[in-house]
Amino acid sequence: MSKILRQRKPAILLILISLLATFFPAISFAATNLALNKTTTTSSVWATGYGGAKAVDGNSTATSWASAESEATSWIYVNLGSLQTIDSVVVKWPQYTYASAFKIQTSTDASNWVDKYTTTSGAGGTTTANFTSTSAQYVRVYLTGKADIYYEIFELEVYNNGGGSGGDTTAPTAPTGLTSPSQTSTSVNLSWTASTDNVAVTSYDVYKNGANPVNVTGTTAVISGLTASTSYTFTVKAKDAAGNASAASSPLSVTTTASGGGCSSNCHVNNATFLNSAWFASAQSAANIATYVNELAAKKIKYQFADIGVLVDSATSTNGTLPAAGYAGLATWIKNSRLTDPNQLIIIDLNYGSRFTRVSGTKVGNPNFGNATFNTNVNAIINTLVNVGVQVGGTGPFYKADGVHLDIEGFMTNDTTLLNTLQYLRNNALASNTNFSISTPADPPYSGVSSYQWSNAYIGQVAAIVNMMNPMIYDAMGWGSDITTANSFKTLWTNEITRYSNAIGNTGPGGVRSQLVPTLPSYELKSADGTVYHDPAVESLQKAAEGLNAAIAGGANVYGAGIFWWSNFIGRNAGVYGSSFYTPDQTNWMNLWVNHS
Repeated sequence: MSKILRQRKPAILLILISLLATFFPAISFAATNLALNKTTTTSSVWATGYGGAKAVDGNSTATSWASAESEATSWIYVNLGSLQTIDSVVVKWPQYTYASAFKIQTSTDASNWVDKYTTTSGAGGTTTANFTSTSAQYVRVYLTGKADIYYEIFELEVYNNGGGSGGDTTAPTAPTGLTSPSQTSTSVNLSWTASTDNVAVTSYDVYKNGANPVNVTGTTAVISGLTASTSYTFTVKAKDAAGNASAASSPLSVTTTASGGGCSSNCHVNNATFLNSAWFASAQSAANIATYVNELAAKKIKYQFADIGVLVDSATSTNGTLPAAGYAGLATWIKNSRLTDPNQLIIIDLNYGSRFTRVSGTKVGNPNFGNATFNTNVNAIINTLVNVGVQVGGTGPFYKADGVHLDIEGFMTNDTTLLNTLQYLRNNALASNTNFSISTPADPPYSGVSSYQWSNAYIGQVAAIVNMMNPMIYDAMGWGSDITTANSFKTLWTNEITRYSNAIGNTGPGGVRSQLVPTLPSYELKSADGTVYHDPAVESLQKAAEGLNAAIAGGANVYGAGIFWWSNFIGRNAGVYGSSFYTPDQTNWMNLWVNHS
């Protein structure tokens, strides 16, 4: 933090630059800065006073936009208000917190972006990107490499210097080497050799059976929404900034795999995972969403548990409400997720971590939970997101989530108040919904504890209301726990899955059995007060899968399995460990669970 504070003190160099600009105004741009004081959208904000508006306020030395430190990839884009002809973008960076790798992109709809400038050797100062004039309403700086702890931009400027199209009528060369490295039952991966152009290739159109082109900026594409065991013919055309299109590549015929994606029989495909809240708090690009959703599809995930925030715990009228900032990008996600893979279901994940407090070491229920205000407000947000829907940018079609998942912690013994809340939601906003799920406890993990927090009878009562139960069979170590070895963790899984299966029996809403989908762990080493309460060498996905399979072999009725957290599992949130640490988890998930018959 000290470096940041020092950075913000007035610098002699900046003062001298300001004085020079005063005495020699002729060095300024003659063209109008089209981005000045226009609306911006950002992936995140570092702190109050560093919002996106600071990057277009005309002050290139004292105010700035800065991203959250936690983001590896960040972005800011400006809405020019209408389609404008532009040919130059200027980005002014601070001395330390610039981007070492970034792209400057343009778009007509804030969803499909075209690269105009790319570098992996940014050095701060001023970046000026000149390009063939193009029509765009949105200009984005997409940041992928940090020079310091966060990204920061003093000023983002956009110009039309009157360069014109330069008379570019030369089309790029046709792409070559079109191939398909891999296929699933519903998607095809394509790659090809880059085209060349007298100015620059800006994007490629990928055609399926000669129609429905998909525009991409790189030399790879994933085409989804296909039918199993079906042949498709693909071609690719290159485009430049002037709109010139190449001839089509040589056609490539590809056949999707049979349904099940390589499983021989009894494949486990009804799986769930918990997705990072950052994916829904702001609008992701269509390309990013397609990438994420295809990764989910490849690992046979059907239920996306979308973390959209924590319910408010309050003694006021706000009790049980949900800050809208947590789902600002939800509509964009739902829209593009369904375009990529309509078979995946988007389930909003509502969190609440204040179910009880402790008084003199004794659990005491939080009076704010489950009262009339709480239930009414939770029901209202579910009704909005599941039954009414949300819009992209406040206009256009309404996009509805497919259901709701509740994560209410910590757990109370045979919680009557929770049961009443579940029944209230079932009777109201979720009256006709078949995707109502809940995280549930797994115990007893401690020596000398003979009773469960949720008895078999209580599990049956919950199962009668919800469509899916997701036992959280992890975080079972520490503070006197019996779970100290990998084999003891495996045994806990076998015992708890067997118990839940028996307790649910054939109970479920509408006479349909509540689905048992336990959650396998894939996350970091965790400790508190010197006590390790999660060690991936003990609580491993491998041992969880082995214990789960042992329970099934013993007769347990299991619908699917979940992963907590996906961001770790897929290698997008490396913290204590690098992303390669989770490669065995991905292999074990596919071999021990998805393809295990």
